[in-house]
Amino acid sequence: MKTFRLIFVLLAVFLIAFPSLAGAQTAQQAEAVPNVTGMKATEAQRMLIQQGWKAGMEYRTVSDPKQDGTVLGTKPPAGTRVSKQQVVILVAGKLTDQSRVPNVTGMPLAEAQKALVANKLNARVIRENTADPGKNQVVLKQLAAPGTSLAPGSTVPVVVGVHTAPAQVKVPYVTGKPLAEAQKILIDNKLNAQVTHQPVAESHRNGVVIGQKVAVGTPVSPGSMVPVVVGQYTPPARVNVPNVTGKPLADAQKILVDNKLNAQVTHQPVVEPQRNGIVLGQKVAVGTPLAPGSMVPVVVGQYTPPAMTPVPSLMGMKADAARQNLEKQGWKVNVQERPVTDAQQSGAVVQQSPPPGTKVQQKNQPVTLYVGKAPERVPVPQVAGMKLQEAQAVLSKARLNAQVSTQPVAEPQRNGVVLGMKVAAGTPVAPGTMVPLVVGEYKAPAAIPLPSVKGMKIDQARQMLEQQGWKIETLRMVQKDASMNNIVLQQAPAAGTQSVPQQTTVRLTVGIYTPQTTGGQVHDNRQQPLNPPIVPDSVLMPDTVGKSLADARQAVGSRGLSANRIVVHERAVSDPKLAGGVVRSQKPAAGASVPYKSSSPIELWVDIYKKPS
Repeated sequence: MKTFRLIFVLLAVFLIAFPSLAGAQTAQQAEAVPNVTGMKATEAQRMLIQQGWKAGMEYRTVSDPKQDGTVLGTKPPAGTRVSKQQVVILVAGKLTDQSRVPNVTGMPLAEAQKALVANKLNARVIRENTADPGKNQVVLKQLAAPGTSLAPGSTVPVVVGVHTAPAQVKVPYVTGKPLAEAQKILIDNKLNAQVTHQPVAESHRNGVVIGQKVAVGTPVSPGSMVPVVVGQYTPPARVNVPNVTGKPLADAQKILVDNKLNAQVTHQPVVEPQRNGIVLGQKVAVGTPLAPGSMVPVVVGQYTPPAMTPVPSLMGMKADAARQNLEKQGWKVNVQERPVTDAQQSGAVVQQSPPPGTKVQQKNQPVTLYVGKAPERVPVPQVAGMKLQEAQAVLSKARLNAQVSTQPVAEPQRNGVVLGMKVAAGTPVAPGTMVPLVVGEYKAPAAIPLPSVKGMKIDQARQMLEQQGWKIETLRMVQKDASMNNIVLQQAPAAGTQSVPQQTTVRLTVGIYTPQTTGGQVHDNRQQPLNPPIVPDSVLMPDTVGKSLADARQAVGSRGLSANRIVVHERAVSDPKLAGGVVRSQKPAAGASVPYKSSSPIELWVDIYKKPS
């Protein structure tokens, strides 16, 4: 009686929930209810659900333990042809009055609750977010295993999926864009492109979106497919196969791609390394017309290098022994000398190339042995006092090099002259050694305005000018006024003239008072003019270096010095380019103070070309 009442309640609930099933059954295709009698109830229920049936569970008290949890029969009976939309009730045996937990995993929540109620159980719903909209309000799992015995009225925890639709996005405008760009725009907007192609006659429309089937601005779910129509251009003409034989594979592939063809590569062993990666031949004749995109078979050389052998160590061995050792092992040997400072290394291997242990192709790689050689020594020549260029030439001839440092000098004639050597002349050094030279460097001082000293006492004027670096010449002029004695009457150059103090001589005309004679008579100046010609005490020697001999004589004469004082020294040179009568040096030096009335010689050294005998 209990069983009948339970079945009636289940059928009533079922018909209320699905009122259309009765009428729709005839419209559905009827199938025979499978025979699951004798199977375990949970396995039978799972099998029916997998076959598309809706399966419920009903338990009947049994006394035989073998019938516990076993299907005793079905409603409708096995073999009855009904629609799969109709619920098939599995009648299972149970020993006690307890309820068995049915399998509700994968059922919609409402159906799962009905199945549990039909078994005198209740559902405790635990909700869990799911990204799959198809699992919304569907039982994802049950926390009490199917077939578990529970007291009637017990609660069975079930986990139910909850899908929340994401915010919608608007379809962007991609018409006229290249497909790759359109796909990027859609992906950036969380959408995907569903591409269909449409033939086009214009090549520039190939791969370009020519239409989209969802209107711009339409709101859709993220991840939706947006149908786009992309132009597909098919060129009508064929292309001729180009000649790629003898080309490196990369070049050959580029040539084929440029001709809208592709390379189908096979390799063939070669013994020459230079043929590695080179196209040896092509299996489609040059000039053959093919459809664009066709594969052109090419044969490419593949070189496999011979085995690599480590280079043995010969370090420290005598050269002959090292050579014999290598040649016995089949190596090619080169020997080069290298200077060493340690006498014990003379004649021994101090370096080898390739280094010991390097793996190389013994057949193709010679071994170079560097054998120590005691260094050669050469004496450092004397170059102090020479011009730098001449000193460098002397050092170069001695197989040495100049290491130049400069030192300021005040005399222009010492500019570029070697003032000293930091390695003493005659010191033995190795060829190629750097010899430190100190070379004079003259920098012309800046020009300043010449101050006015006219009207000043000569001592005061001299002190003022000398403190500023000016050179001074004094000329005397007889004065009748005693107050003008030792007073600067004139100066040349004039005050304010822009000049370099160290290079400029200021000529000062100084008054000299001649006192009256005894008896109050005035000194008779009739035999001597009041202002006789002014004769300087000294003049500055002009710079004649680099001038022709004629110009040098004129420069000396311009200072009022007698040409009879000039002594010319001729130096014979064999190179006409170095001759030409040009003054190479002078004495006194340029800028030196020369006594005006002295008969001391002015010496000039001049290069004269003499043809070698």
